[in-house]
Amino acid sequence: MELLRISDSGSRFHLLRLFRLTLPAQLAFLVALLLCSHQALAACAAPSALEASVHAHPTAGRWEKLGDWFDSQNDFGCAARALQSAVTLDPTSAHLNYFLGLAFFKSGDYTDAIPPFQHAAAELSLAIQPHFMLASSYMSLDQWKDAEPQWRTVLKLDPGNPAAVQGLSHCFIQLGDSSADIQLLQNATLTQPLAADLATAYTSSGHYNKALATLKAALQRHPAAGPANAPLRAMMAWVLLMDKQPAAALPIAQQADTAAPTLPVAQISLGRALLETGHPQSSVRVLKTAAKQEPNILEIHTLLAHAYAAAGRSADAQHQQQLCASLAKSGLKDDPASIMDTQAPLAQ
Repeated sequence: MELLRISDSGSRFHLLRLFRLTLPAQLAFLVALLLCSHQALAACAAPSALEASVHAHPTAGRWEKLGDWFDSQNDFGCAARALQSAVTLDPTSAHLNYFLGLAFFKSGDYTDAIPPFQHAAAELSLAIQPHFMLASSYMSLDQWKDAEPQWRTVLKLDPGNPAAVQGLSHCFIQLGDSSADIQLLQNATLTQPLAADLATAYTSSGHYNKALATLKAALQRHPAAGPANAPLRAMMAWVLLMDKQPAAALPIAQQADTAAPTLPVAQISLGRALLETGHPQSSVRVLKTAAKQEPNILEIHTLLAHAYAAAGRSADAQHQQQLCASLAKSGLKDDPASIMDTQAPLAQ
């Protein structure tokens, strides 16, 4: 079973914090095992020889082979069920627990993946994979505090592991620990996602010049003008806006929006740049498009309220303020609009 790599989410920025007691024990165990065999094989079709082998001699090793076969067929739910039976027979096995966690992870069941990964990580404390996958499971569930120490362990075992650096950096960003992220990344080789993280940390610390220098260097290393670089350009425009340079931000935001016209961070940056350079009607058009794509991002409606007010459309501005109040109450102020400065008052 191959080791899954952590999924990359580098295009999303988070500048502000932009997974029988009544029976004798032996008898209860055997009954449960027989029931598990019947249910698993009834729902999960495998080669008859494998099924017959498990029926005849339901050992941990045979359940593992069955799980391996399901895994090879990309049937991860059935693989997890077979491996669960293997772990039931041999609960202390670190490798069985690891493969069970991996099957759960591949099937998208991150919560159930955590206990077997925890067992494997405890038993194989010097092995990278269990800590790596445990961290990935926590991150899939947005449990950043739990993921952080696991990434640190991976980096102790394998200093410079690029996926672990990315994972730990993302945890720091989500937890709002800018100083830790700066310390982690300031001397690192920066990929585009890591450059975005470092710029995020610098921006949240008020070091706009350092954030701009980081983004500029990243764009020089990857100069293509296509969609891949649009998030970095949108972020650079936003940092310029935070640094009260809207005229400098506008052309960069326009480049980002042209390259990726459906990217919310590009639309948000362009909408604010247009608003702050005296083009409220154009700002409204851009932000209305963003609001249709991402209706639950608070900051889009905050900016749209400003733009409507500046355009003299007070009724529309008031409607946006009502939406802002509703979204704020519901707590829906998520990515990618965490890059917005929510300290600005709503236009009256």
